[in-house]
Amino acid sequence: MLPNMAKILINSILIFFLSIILINSNLVGNFYWQVSSLFTDHNLLIDWLECNSMGINLFTSTEVICNTRKIPTFNYGHAILIFPWSETINVFYRDYLPHIVIFLFIILTVKIIDPQKKIEILLLFLCLINPSTLLAYDRLNMDLFVYILAITVCFNRIYFINWILTLFLSFIKIYPAALFINIFFENKKRTLTKIFLIIILLILFTIIYFFYFTDYILYFLNNVSSGKAGYHYLFSLNSLPKIFKYIFNFNYQLLLLVFYSLFILAVVAIYKKSNSSLKDIGDDIYSYNSKLFMIGGYITLISYVIFSNWFYREIFLILMIPYIVRAKINSRYNISSLLIYFFIARYFFIFIYSYINIHDGITYVDSIRIFSLKFLLTITIKSIFDFIIMSMLTSILFLKTKNYIQKFIFN
Repeated sequence: MLPNMAKILINSILIFFLSIILINSNLVGNFYWQVSSLFTDHNLLIDWLECNSMGINLFTSTEVICNTRKIPTFNYGHAILIFPWSETINVFYRDYLPHIVIFLFIILTVKIIDPQKKIEILLLFLCLINPSTLLAYDRLNMDLFVYILAITVCFNRIYFINWILTLFLSFIKIYPAALFINIFFENKKRTLTKIFLIIILLILFTIIYFFYFTDYILYFLNNVSSGKAGYHYLFSLNSLPKIFKYIFNFNYQLLLLVFYSLFILAVVAIYKKSNSSLKDIGDDIYSYNSKLFMIGGYITLISYVIFSNWFYREIFLILMIPYIVRAKINSRYNISSLLIYFFIARYFFIFIYSYINIHDGITYVDSIRIFSLKFLLTITIKSIFDFIIMSMLTSILFLKTKNYIQKFIFN
C-alpha cells in the first residue's frame, strides 16, 4: 500500500506544480483567454462576500459598488452568503484556498484513476493537463468544488453529511442536485422505503428553504443564465444545432428537436450494438468506481443536455474514467477499450480546438459576426466528439440504472 500511496503523492505533486506553472505562464494564452489575474470566478465570489459583510444589497438589478469597485451581478444562490468575510479570512480565501482546492482536485483524481499501465498514465496526464481542465484551475469556479464533493460522497460513510453538503451546493448552483443520485447506491442494504423517506426529508428541507428565501431564489433563477457559452469553448448538445443554424440558417427549435432525437437514437443503437459487453459492464452497481461513474454520468448528462456549458464543465467526464479503465483491465470489454482510446483522441483534439478558438479572430460585416470555415470545422468536429462519447457513456449509464431498478424489483 505504501509504495502505491507514494506513487499517488509523487504524481499529484508533479501534476500540481506543472499545472500551477502553466496557468501562471503566457503559454496557456494560446489555448484559452487569459485575464488579468488568476482565479477570477473565485475572487468574484469573495468580492460578493465582502460586499455582503458590509451590508450592501446584492440582490438588485442596479449596479453594485463595493469599496469604490463595480461588482458584476450576483448570480449564485443565497446559501453561499453563509460564509463569513474579514480581512484575515480574505487572505486565506484568495491566496491559499485556490491552491488547496486545485491540489485536492488533482490528488483525488490521481487516486481514483490509479493508473497501472502507460496508456492509463497518458490518460491521467491528459485529463488533468489539457485546456479545459487548466481553464477550470485558472478561473477556479464552483465546478471544482462540486467535483471534489462528488468524490467525497462516494467514499464518505457518514451519509447525513453527504446529503447536507449536496443540498447546500444545490442551493448555490442548481446542477449539483444530480449528486443526490448517490442516495440510491451509497448503501447496499438500504431499502426502497428508506430511500423514499430520505427523499421526503430532503424535499421538506428544500421547501422550508424556498419558503424563507423565495425572493432570493426568484432573483437567482432570473440571473442564472448570465454565464452561458456561445460558439466558443462550448460543451453541450446544443452546439450542433447552433452550428447548423449559423451555417444553413435553419430554424433553431427544429434543429434542437432533430439533434435531441438523434442523441436518443444513438444511445439506443449503441446499447443494442454492444449489448453483450454492456451487460457485463453494467452488472456491478455498488463499487466505488461504479458510484463515481453514476454520479459523474448524471452530472455530465444533465449538464450536456440541458445547459450551454463552458467546456470546463467537462471535468465531470473524468469521474467516469476509473470504471471504464478497470473494466478494460479486467475483462477487455470492447466498448470500454474503445472509450479509452476515444477519450485520449478527444483530449489531444481539445488542444487543436482551443488553439483555433483563440487564434481565429471574429470579423464583422454590417454588425453581423462572421466565423471562418476553419473555426466552424473545428467546433463541428469537437461537437461530434462530444456527441459520440456522450452517446456511448449514456448507453452504459442507462444499462446500469436499469440493472439497479431490476435488482430492487426482483429482490
